[in-house]
Parts: sequence; structure tokens; C-alpha cells
Amino acid sequence: MNMTPRPLLWARVVCVIVCASIASCGGGGGNGGGGSGFSGTIYHQVAAGDLDGDGLVDLAAIAVVYASAGTSIELQILLQDPANHGHFSIAQRLPLTTSAGALAIADLDGDNRLDVVVSEPGADQVRILLQDSTPGHFTVGETRPAPTHPTRVAVADIDQDGAPDIVVAVDEGVIALRQDPAVPGTFPFQTVIDGTQGSGFALAVKYQSLAVGDLNGDGLPDVATVRADSNARIYLQSATTPGAFMAVRLGLSLPEPTAVVVGDLDADKFDDIASGGISGYAGSAIAPLRLQNAGQPGTFLAP
Repeated sequence: MNMTPRPLLWARVVCVIVCASIASCGGGGGNGGGGSGFSGTIYHQVAAGDLDGDGLVDLAAIAVVYASAGTSIELQILLQDPANHGHFSIAQRLPLTTSAGALAIADLDGDNRLDVVVSEPGADQVRILLQDSTPGHFTVGETRPAPTHPTRVAVADIDQDGAPDIVVAVDEGVIALRQDPAVPGTFPFQTVIDGTQGSGFALAVKYQSLAVGDLNGDGLPDVATVRADSNARIYLQSATTPGAFMAVRLGLSLPEPTAVVVGDLDADKFDDIASGGISGYAGSAIAPLRLQNAGQPGTFLAP
């Protein structure tokens, strides 16, 4: 069945890929925007949620900032103006490493305030930023290693202990950084959902995106992924062993997949899957749907 997020504590994440990396934004890294002469900010990804508790939607964005002094990457917290709806101002800038992949918003430490998690593929780590007692203000919590090259992140309680965990797509597969309920906001435990994590061997086929939802109607969070070989896989959580998953392959013909989302797309109370990619021939975006078979949960109808 469809799992309804808790208001405010779980933010609907809207990812807008404007620039995949500094190298694709006019010349690459180095001082002065790689010699391109460009000065300004390019937003790489953005997520939406009420970050200061005023009932208005705010934004957290990964920004690539080009200036005469050099190029930097930062997380920007943009709060909506209560007196001028639809207008945002930068309330805080938090420096990131030389590369950043994706971000997600959720209440990670159970204090009823939204926090932010960012993947940093260049540093092989995931960074947790916790909101402090000042609404809309964040402090850097822990950074957790996530080798190799973490890209997409999602948040869900994957081990059913009541505390949200962080699901991460890495070169070696899919892992979960599990929270310690006794120390809210810390993620010392790691679970391998799929892949060769820990072997030091990066898969030849990269995981491009992931999403979390209930993909077999049992009320537990499962994981959907798309990979660079046009192969989509879902990982169904065991009903008897919390945090254990079984991989199921979905036959999708999707050139250059870039994204996957999960949600009830046909109003039957079962989560479905939509994925998007870029056609190498026509250059057009495509988004095939896989609707969950309500008569046989955990299976999906042909596109």
C-alpha cells in the first residue's frame, strides 16, 4: 500500500539537474571558472520543504559558484519571504567539497525540524546537516564514508526501528547508512542492499538514480533504481528480516536513464515507478511508467 509521508517531517524532494558537474558547465574546475570568463551561480540540484517552520515551502540547493577568485560548491538555504510569497533569499551558505551529487530533506534526528543530507562523490562521503534551534539555520553534523562515488540519496526507515536511515547509490551498488536510535542524527551502521560494497571493485554499470517507496503493498519501504545499462531494479524488503532486501529485475528499455521516482500514479493505493532518460538518437526525454499490479503486489505491468 502507498506510504503517506508525515507532514513537514518528510519533504517531497524535487530534483532539478541543471549541471551534472563543473566540467560540463563551461570548462571545468580551476580558478576563474576554468577560464570561461563566466561569473555567477549555476544550481545543480534543489529540494523543497518548510525549512524554518513558518508553513511556507523553502529550498535547499547545491550551487556551483563561479567568481574571479575561483570556483566553489556550496549548499544554499533559500527561505521564502513571508511578506512576498514566491520570492526567496539566501539565508545560509555551507561549503561542500569539490563535487556534490544529490541531496534530500527529512527530519533526521527526531526534533521536528527538517534536516539535509548531501552526497559528495568526490570525497566518497555523505554529509549530514542538522537544523539547530534557530529556525532555518543548519550546522554540519557527521560525515559518513560511502565508497565509492556516492551519487543519489534518499531517506527512509529501512530497518523498522523508528529512526530514518539514508539510502545511497554508489559505484559498488546500493547501501544504507543506518541511524543509531540511541544517538539521534548519527549513522554509524552500514547495510549493503546490493553490489560489491567493501570489495574495492566498482561495478562496470553505474547506478544513475534511486527512489524509495512501498513496492509490494506490505507497508515497508523498498528501493527502486535505474542503471546506466538501461536496467531497472527494485529491492523488496523482507517482511521477517528488517533491513534485508531481495533484488527483482524490471525489463526497461531506457536509453541513458537519469532518474526514477516512486508514487501512486494511478490512484489505486499502490506505489508505481516512473523513470526518465535521454534518447541518444533524438535527444528527447522519455519517461516510461511501470504500474504495480494491484492484483499481485510486487509485480509490475508492462509499459
